[in-house]
Amino acid sequence: MEYSKKNNLEQKLNKYIVTALNNNIFSGVSVAVSQLSINGFERFILNAGKTDFEKSSQDIENNVFFDLASLTKPLVTVLSLFQLVRQKKLFISDKLETIFSEKHLPFHNGVTVGQLLSHCSGMSAHKEFFKRQDLLHQKDKKNAVIEAVFNERPEYAAGTKHVYSDLGFVILGQIIEKISGMNLNDYWLENICNPIGLKDYFLFPPSDEEKTFAVTGICPWTKRKLAGLVHDDNCRFMGGVAGHAGLFGTVEGVCALCEIILQSVEGKGNYLDYFDGLDEWVKRRERSNWSYGFDMVSKYGSSSGKYFSPTSIGHLGFTGVSFWIDLEQQIIIVLLTNRVLNPTDNREIKKFRPLIHNKIMEFLLSGENG
Repeated sequence: MEYSKKNNLEQKLNKYIVTALNNNIFSGVSVAVSQLSINGFERFILNAGKTDFEKSSQDIENNVFFDLASLTKPLVTVLSLFQLVRQKKLFISDKLETIFSEKHLPFHNGVTVGQLLSHCSGMSAHKEFFKRQDLLHQKDKKNAVIEAVFNERPEYAAGTKHVYSDLGFVILGQIIEKISGMNLNDYWLENICNPIGLKDYFLFPPSDEEKTFAVTGICPWTKRKLAGLVHDDNCRFMGGVAGHAGLFGTVEGVCALCEIILQSVEGKGNYLDYFDGLDEWVKRRERSNWSYGFDMVSKYGSSSGKYFSPTSIGHLGFTGVSFWIDLEQQIIIVLLTNRVLNPTDNREIKKFRPLIHNKIMEFLLSGENG
């Protein structure tokens, strides 16, 4: 994006971001905007604030890693499953009792991979496994949680409702490991992230390299700052890698991956060997606001604001992160914050998200961008 256009957009957004920082909605924010034209993507990035509320903390820059929370679901788990399906190592119609034939599954026989992906498996939205006394002293806490998920009674009959579920994605992460024979993070890095040139922009901590992280709070168990430690308690309890959370990334990395997704859905770009056929996965599932693992624009109150097309795909993360990809208007907006650093009130981030999306879209669509 040319300098004058970037400058105009930054001026338009600055007062809203400064207000949010002054109100301690978060300590830092990165915004990326990318628009596809005949000459390729025009990208704009704006960083503001610091990695923590402490004055001595570092400024937010392009190289700061944010806890991407549930963005792990579409960016890691969904894309990994997509690879396994493309390779015919797995099928959307496969049932849990077939994949885990060695297990006794008293409550989830008949549940398919597709139902897990589209949040209609019957599994609960969330359970605080990290608080369960019977799991606290297990040596292998990750597998203990997975077994606990399998033994959770469903909340509704599979296929009859759509209820967003962390538990379903915990199982999807385990499916990837079972089919591939690799840890989820290793499979994703080796088969997706590294081949498309994004290995420097994402990680599953801990990392041997010195990185800068946006702080998301204090661990209640160890009293350590959550900086490079995943904020999600269940994921941290499981060792930091799971199908529902665990990924950290920079604003450039998330934006670049969204650009690859957009081009691949269009049947274009340099990475169709990895993503050819992804267009079928991003279609809205019947009677829901979900495709396979991607959120879609709801009729009322979408975090994407009021200008994204109905076929847009995206996702939110509990830590205050999101991405939205407008497949029709070919616009991407990535918003990364650490809003959980101020955990007392999440109403302000719910106002801030659509506001920022609206201001950006008004700028891009109104002609004021030159």
